[in-house]
Amino acid sequence: MKDNPCIQEHTVKFKAASFALSIGAFLVFSNLHAIQPILPLISTEFNVSSAIASLSVSIMTLTLSFSLLFFGPLSDAVGRRNLITIGLIATSLLSIALCFAPTFTLLLLLRAIQGIALGSLPVIAYAYIGDEFSTKAMGVAIGIFISGNTIAGWAEES
Repeated sequence: MKDNPCIQEHTVKFKAASFALSIGAFLVFSNLHAIQPILPLISTEFNVSSAIASLSVSIMTLTLSFSLLFFGPLSDAVGRRNLITIGLIATSLLSIALCFAPTFTLLLLLRAIQGIALGSLPVIAYAYIGDEFSTKAMGVAIGIFISGNTIAGWAEES
């Protein structure tokens, strides 16, 4: 049990941190699936089958899944907030680079690296909430964080 948590429920700091985590969760989900609507274009542009084009989703899902195993312990060593920030900045830069990928192989490589970068948020966010939020604020913060994923899923379907 924490004696002196930094972030209390119903404070400006709580609202800002919860909002940032929710936006991060939204970005993870939306980056993971953003490429799905353009898979037919990828197939045509790079002259690959639809099944091969779908590897651009699968490779990112795979690397994100594996990166979750490493980011938790790594965040203990280098700090949670810094690692989340670096991961989300790297994700943004990789999203821009993906627009200019001249080959399908490079597109897959960038998506794989982006999956690794995206893995920084989901696993670390829960530990960050546990470290920084008061016991009373944790449940609400986790709910807000999860809502970011839900909203991204809803937005993708719309």
